[in-house]
Amino acid sequence: MRAISITTCSVLFAALSAAAAGAAEDPRCTQLEAQFQSTAKPADVRRFMHNVTYRSYTAGHGNQIEYASADGRVHLWYPGNRIILTGHWKTEFRPISVPRLQIACNKPLLQLCFAYGENTYNPVTGQHGSGWECAPFAHFAAEHTDVVPGDPLGLATMAAPPFPLPRDNLTIAAILARMPH
Repeated sequence: MRAISITTCSVLFAALSAAAAGAAEDPRCTQLEAQFQSTAKPADVRRFMHNVTYRSYTAGHGNQIEYASADGRVHLWYPGNRIILTGHWKTEFRPISVPRLQIACNKPLLQLCFAYGENTYNPVTGQHGSGWECAPFAHFAAEHTDVVPGDPLGLATMAAPPFPLPRDNLTIAAILARMPH
């Protein structure tokens, strides 16, 4: 086996670096990065995620209601689930990545990331397991317009939901009105 000289390694590294720098980024990245650019800082996200219950509604998921505690834990009530999923949240600067659309961008944006455990599955993204799923915080904040302080539904202490969460676009207040007393 022949050893490669440091000069050869330097030339190879320079060539690869130049090729990578010259590679054109996916035009979809420019659009996504502009759409989800935010002035928010990690401290802003921590304030937002401090002892708060929020709801989102999308065609893919339906209603999702989650309580976030300041210590990085989340408790998710998801349509069709017979348990409350417990997981964690964190912030991270990372490029946007959408594997199912083969999009991998270069510019790091502030992202809010969630992990729910090994035996979980996200039917919309197709992701299994305990890995972190991240989305730009600007996207998360725009999707979660129904936000209330505290844990009015008791998600942090609930093992199983009192009824199946409707997929309908219902507010937290409407769900709270349906809760058994």
